[in-house]
Amino acid sequence: MNKKESLKNILIIDDDQDFRTLLKSLLLKSFPDVEIHEYDPIEKGEPEEGFDWSMFDVLILDHYLCIHGLTGLDLFEKHQNKSDFPLTIMLTGAGNEELVIRAFKAGINDYIRKDKLSAAVLYEVINKAHEEYLERQNTQHELQAAENQIQEGRSKLEDEVAKVNSKLGSIEEEKRLQQDAKEEIYRMSGEAVEQIQKERSELEEEAATVKAQLESIEKEKRLQQDAKEEIQRVRSEAEEQIQKERSEFEEEAATVKAQLESIEKEKHLQQDAKEEIQRVRSEAEEQIQKERSVLEEEAATVKAQLESIEKEKHLQQDARAEIQRMRSEAEKHQQIAEMAKAKDEIENVNKALKVAEAKLTISEKENQKLETKFKQQLDKDKVEKTVSVPKEIQSGDEVLDSTQLGAAMDLDELLDPEEEEEAQKQSDSEVKEKPVENDASDEVLDSTQLGAAMDLDELLDPDDET
Repeated sequence: MNKKESLKNILIIDDDQDFRTLLKSLLLKSFPDVEIHEYDPIEKGEPEEGFDWSMFDVLILDHYLCIHGLTGLDLFEKHQNKSDFPLTIMLTGAGNEELVIRAFKAGINDYIRKDKLSAAVLYEVINKAHEEYLERQNTQHELQAAENQIQEGRSKLEDEVAKVNSKLGSIEEEKRLQQDAKEEIYRMSGEAVEQIQKERSELEEEAATVKAQLESIEKEKRLQQDAKEEIQRVRSEAEEQIQKERSEFEEEAATVKAQLESIEKEKHLQQDAKEEIQRVRSEAEEQIQKERSVLEEEAATVKAQLESIEKEKHLQQDARAEIQRMRSEAEKHQQIAEMAKAKDEIENVNKALKVAEAKLTISEKENQKLETKFKQQLDKDKVEKTVSVPKEIQSGDEVLDSTQLGAAMDLDELLDPEEEEEAQKQSDSEVKEKPVENDASDEVLDSTQLGAAMDLDELLDPDDET
């Protein structure tokens, strides 16, 4: 009988409606006369205990059923021991070799990977599994027939024993006088029973051994076939994986090589940076040393300027005394000259004196600022020794520029008093050379006014005069 035509009903248990539809269409292409049944575990849940499995010839079972705590393999193990349970083909995903091994150990007839699913694969796998299933059933029938024959032999032996026992009883009744013959018959009967029992045990053991051998041979054939296919598949996947890993390793090696080259370049750059920092530090120390020398020279210059300012103070004090003397002379001539005109001139002299005093006060304040600035510059030079090299260089340049600027400003301010001192000396000499005549009061007053005006011009700063 054709194995394909012997199939009548196929059951699909899968939680994916689209996949069930696809699987059904593929099955109908390969088995157009077979009725396809679908079972949705999401809608119906787990098949009940009284589910009728006998109406199906083949069960196509997905491993993942979206039933909480239950997989396709669990469902198979739970119902496979039922006498009417059909042959089962498991659907798995790629890379589930451990699951396939567990399924075969549990008794699954065969499996199909979803990524290799097609009408041809379904036809080949289902036909092969169905043929093996029928062969296994035939073997079981043969074993059952052998067991029946053994049972019939056992019954015949028991009948023979009963007949022998009957005959022995008849002989015993007939030959009671023949005690020896009776004992011999009993002995032979016992030996015959033992022999029959021994032969019966041997026949049972041989039947069990034959059954186990047939099962082992069938299972071994199936395992060898599966092992060959699995080894071929694993070998192909291993070769693909090795090729892929080799490519990844080559890419990683190239990446590591590039990283090592980058690290080596970074080391050279760091070494160059260290040398550059050392060079900058040396140049900075030399620059600081030069600036320290310049500051010392400027300090000497400022000291000389301070001494000059001190001399200027003495000259200004002499100027005050001279102005006081001129004021006394002006007061003497005031009685001779006209009172109104002398008063105006005296007021002019007083204004000049006030301006001279203000100038002196300003000069003293400038001297104090210059001393303060010099002390701050010395303190700043001490602090800058603890600063980093690039900052020391920058701050040293800024200090040098500000110091030079301040020194130039102070020099411009200090030049005016020297010129005023020279003008004062010239004015004093001109006043001493002129004789004072008591009789010519107007001429004396004019000379006094002229000297006061000259002193006023000499003491005033050009900016104050404006």
